[in-house]
Amino acid sequence: MIIAHTFAGYIISDKLLKIVNHGSLSSNIFILSGMLGAIAPDIDLIYFYPIDNKQHHHHSYFTHLPISWLILLAISIICSKLKPSNFSLLFFIFTLNGLLHLLLDSMSGQIKWLLPFNNKSF
Repeated sequence: MIIAHTFAGYIISDKLLKIVNHGSLSSNIFILSGMLGAIAPDIDLIYFYPIDNKQHHHHSYFTHLPISWLILLAISIICSKLKPSNFSLLFFIFTLNGLLHLLLDSMSGQIKWLLPFNNKSF
């Protein structure tokens, strides 16, 4: 599934590159940042397999909580409005693709979109 997330991150990053980048940032760096963001929620697999011994589904970790990615996305938007820079663009595309990852996981797995307000999985 990591390969599918990487391709989705590439597609979104490539499409947004023309909209948000005004020529000051390398397109390769922008797309790479988006692709890394698209697989970033799965960093919890490093803990899931060797340490947790697959006792809890990895979608229950904070890296798969939409509230985490929504907060990061809000911070990235605020940063890009207050002080536009290459870093803020990279941070924005990284977090946007992290949220895309959760959207794609919702189709095949269970994501708790309303946590901490509601514990129901979708």
